[in-house]
Amino acid sequence: PSPASSFVLASTFPPHFCSRQLSLFTFVLRSLCHTCTAMSTSQKEKNFSTSPLREHGEWKAVTTLGGIGDKAGAALTKVGYSKAFHVVGQYLVSNMEEEIFKAWLADIMEKDSVSLSAHHMDSCFNSVKAWCDNNM
Repeated sequence: PSPASSFVLASTFPPHFCSRQLSLFTFVLRSLCHTCTAMSTSQKEKNFSTSPLREHGEWKAVTTLGGIGDKAGAALTKVGYSKAFHVVGQYLVSNMEEEIFKAWLADIMEKDSVSLSAHHMDSCFNSVKAWCDNNM
């Protein structure tokens, strides 16, 4: 949605809605619109989804996930998700549901004031989903 349509949507909410609720709603709405367009799989997503979570005796870092760079990786590490398998576990705990997983990820990023685009959020989700599809 455009900024103007986001404003229109936000202005229709009751005044008791907090900014966090509006942010989450806007994120979900943008994600739904974003998933309507086809996206190519990044090399990082392909590399992650086709390899084990542990290589050469070391667990893969969270930054090996598609869409997770240094800032997002630091935010995840700060709350105890330093390894990729931690995020895979969260995906499983989220019943492998995209909306729940992305809301969890968005919440962590928001708490650390990290901006993660819908594209990067999709890339992270797709990496984890593809890994599970290929390995479980």
